[in-house]
Amino acid sequence: MGSFITTWQPSMGFPVTDAYPVPGTQNWALDCEFARMTYPPTTGMAVTPR
Repeated sequence: MGSFITTWQPSMGFPVTDAYPVPGTQNWALDCEFARMTYPPTTGMAVTPR
């Protein structure tokens, strides 16, 4: 879960969920006010605006 902590930026807003597994994948995600961080173990962290 350290990847979420090191990736988070103030512009993403506060986290609004805990880290959760994405159904049907090996990915984990965490939703913030303005972005979603997704961690696929094979490619590393991705951030998408919400």
